[in-house]
Amino acid sequence: MGLSTRRECWLLRVARSALGYVSQKAQREEPVVERMRELALQFPRYG
Repeated sequence: MGLSTRRECWLLRVARSALGYVSQKAQREEPVVERMRELALQFPRYG
């Protein structure tokens, strides 16, 4: 929208350091999440 990153973060009340944050938890749990998706497709009543 033409705003600077600093201004956008200030308006949203978000720390600028949070912009580059990448969760390690999501990468670590990816096999579990994928298996849950498979089971949800196999058993749609419980998924």
